[in-house]
Amino acid sequence: MINFAIYVSLFSYFNGDVGAVVSRGIIRNLVSSSMIFYAHKVPMLAKIFSKTDYMYWIVASIGAMVVNVLLLMKTDLPGQLIFFLVLVYLGLQSMIIFYAAKYLSKIPALN
Repeated sequence: MINFAIYVSLFSYFNGDVGAVVSRGIIRNLVSSSMIFYAHKVPMLAKIFSKTDYMYWIVASIGAMVVNVLLLMKTDLPGQLIFFLVLVYLGLQSMIIFYAAKYLSKIPALN
């Protein structure tokens, strides 16, 4: 739900400019997915988050990745550039999500 609100806010702020929205969406999603590695080290978050919350975070990142790819296809960029950007983005995001899931499964302190 929060991801949906962020996209609506970005579309409103940039007056429907898909390129500006998708560029910020991709950067936000990569940073958010990377933060999974450090969230359990923050004492306040370690007390609040359970393993289910981290799995939801991963699923939300995958959902945002799909939305970003669809929005990237709606831009006015040439097809070859879109194809390249989609492949790079999918590769980076998939790698982060894979290692985040692997990393979280090895942390014994999570509920």
